[in-house]
Amino acid sequence: MCRLWAKGEFLNEEYDILVLVTLRRFQKKSVVTLKDIINIVLEGDICDKAVEQAFRSQGDRTLIILEGWDELPPELREEGSFFFDIVVGNKLPKVSVLVTSRPSVTADLYDYMDERHIEVLGFDTEQITQYIQLHGGEMSKTILGHLNKFPNLKALAHIPLTLSIICHVARMESALPHTLTELYEQYICNTLYQNCKKQSNSALNSINGITSLSKLPPEIKSVFNLLCILALDSFKQKKFVYSREDLQRVGLNSDNQKRFDGYGLLNTPINSDVAGFDIVYQFNHLSIQEFLAAYGIQKLDRLEQVRLLREFRDDMQFRNVWKFFSGITKLIDEDFQEIMITETGKANRAQIFLLHCVYEANTQAISEKAAEQFYRVLNLSNMFLNTTDCLCAAHMVTSAGGEWTLDFRGCNIGDNGLSILKMSLVRFAETNGVDGFKISSFNLTHNRITASAISHLADIISCNIQLEGLTLSYNPIGDEGIGNLATALESNKTVTILELDKCEITSVGAYKIAKILEGQNKFIREIHFRHDNIGDEGVERIALALEKNETITEMTLADIGMTSVGLTALSNMAVINGTFETLRIDRNNLQPMDCELIANIIERNNSLKLLDLTKNPIGDQGFHKIIDALIAKPTSSLGSLGVYGCGITSPKGIEKLVTLFSVTQTLDRLQLGYNRIDDEGAKLLGQALQQNTSKSVTTVVLENTHISNKGKKMLQEICDSLNAGRDDSQKVNVVFTNNSLSKKLREDLLHI
Repeated sequence: MCRLWAKGEFLNEEYDILVLVTLRRFQKKSVVTLKDIINIVLEGDICDKAVEQAFRSQGDRTLIILEGWDELPPELREEGSFFFDIVVGNKLPKVSVLVTSRPSVTADLYDYMDERHIEVLGFDTEQITQYIQLHGGEMSKTILGHLNKFPNLKALAHIPLTLSIICHVARMESALPHTLTELYEQYICNTLYQNCKKQSNSALNSINGITSLSKLPPEIKSVFNLLCILALDSFKQKKFVYSREDLQRVGLNSDNQKRFDGYGLLNTPINSDVAGFDIVYQFNHLSIQEFLAAYGIQKLDRLEQVRLLREFRDDMQFRNVWKFFSGITKLIDEDFQEIMITETGKANRAQIFLLHCVYEANTQAISEKAAEQFYRVLNLSNMFLNTTDCLCAAHMVTSAGGEWTLDFRGCNIGDNGLSILKMSLVRFAETNGVDGFKISSFNLTHNRITASAISHLADIISCNIQLEGLTLSYNPIGDEGIGNLATALESNKTVTILELDKCEITSVGAYKIAKILEGQNKFIREIHFRHDNIGDEGVERIALALEKNETITEMTLADIGMTSVGLTALSNMAVINGTFETLRIDRNNLQPMDCELIANIIERNNSLKLLDLTKNPIGDQGFHKIIDALIAKPTSSLGSLGVYGCGITSPKGIEKLVTLFSVTQTLDRLQLGYNRIDDEGAKLLGQALQQNTSKSVTTVVLENTHISNKGKKMLQEICDSLNAGRDDSQKVNVVFTNNSLSKKLREDLLHI
């Protein structure tokens, strides 16, 4: 970005000043000014003029890139610090700020920043191939073959740094490992060997071919252990660059070499005087320092290891250290397991952290213990997951076994993430059979999954992992994706719930679903379409299929562009089909005259228990047609009726409820919210409840119905009087706000 701007090819019309600030260089708690950071790229009078211009314009046409927020000491990130004030707009309110960071330490900024948060998910499959062909040398074909064979390694390869390490290790003709810990250990061994070769070190022969750091020759091991001490001590101090004196403090560089490279693991960046040192040292990458810190902890005595675990386990900057530590130690020690698994917690971000630790430990016993901690429920909703997160989740499920619920709502895993899940789950099923694990529910709502990736999901379904509930809502899979899914469902015997809300499906996709419903598949019990443009043509095709299907018990056709034409098809189907119990046809702009068709369903169907007409403008006239049908059939199976926001008024719309309540034997719940009931209607409702001699009506929801406090009090007094002496199952609840609903009742009324 900076190079393109400097060449005049990017953002030049928007910004006159662009400053890239590498935050790891600001390690001292001292006063930082705008001049300090602009002086990184400009000197002398030019710097002074740039500072003056920035202040005069309040930062307008100035872009500051703060690179590595996670490497800044905590005191320089906290509220009131210069960098914090720049980010939240307390200084230079018109300045544009771009912050790069690992997501684990940016949560403290979210409350202050209203702009976009972007997570870089890494290379896609095509970019991985291109990178390997460019940097893999003669081993390119071997690397690509290995990635396609082992999904765990392919998932790691989506991260650019990790892919570069994979290529490095492969070029050294080393066997490719499967965890990050093993990969970094191999990389560091190779780096030490290459450095010895470059320096003509006497230890060259003894280190050649070594793949374990525990087997380093003594002359190298002594320096390596000191590097681990430097890495660990620096993490404790939140320090990521070092002076010559820092190295000498731990016993390194005692002969005062001008440049000390730490056997190829340290480097001296340009502009080293920024931090106030004559020479600035830093590890080649933060992840190298994290691995060395973990290795250093592993060399300590057990009591000190436990102390550090307890002190720094929840420190976000230590998260990768503990992942590597899990891989190095395998978490064999019971105290390690207690701290890392039992005490970690069940919050989403904590779950992701633990998934990575369990993956790196790579033992079935640890996976099973963590699974028990989660109760085999992975609730990762609204957490952006990268491909490595998906890999670790799949590893947990397959390694621990048992029955799982996976909630990935809003995780933005995309096609790449779904591909990794597929490769891991299917490979395990093909290798070990499917008896070891079961996924009872898989929620993939809002994950940017497209039609091209549905083949991955089809493979998951086809491998027969006993998947029961599948939610694909709010993914742009379209008719093409539905076709791929339908093919997999044709012979599937486990999927019973299918949710396809707002998947950009038309009547073409509805036809493909209808075809499997009338074909071999007799196992799907629930199917849901919301905000899909399937229209009357799609409804007619589904209705025709349900005339031959006696398995579907619940169906949603909400906001799908249905008119009286489609409703006629449903009405005809309802006369034939005697099994479906729940019908949600809300938000379809149905008119009062359409309620004759709805009344026909009520009168002629003996299985329907829940009917949702929310936000259809049926008004008093349409509501009366439905009430008349229920009065004519007091033993109707209908127990719940939702007419939320349907234009019902008082007293005209409510008066017939007195008659209905006096005869009904089955109606249990009535949702009247967002209709104009007012106090006159409340009085009629009170009379209706008093006339309900069968005691069937237990819940009436009256949220936002223009009933005054006086009317609410009157209704509550009637309920209290009726409830005296009744069993709990027969007590009447009149609800005026969702906040007063019990958790169970909120769930029961969720779609009404």
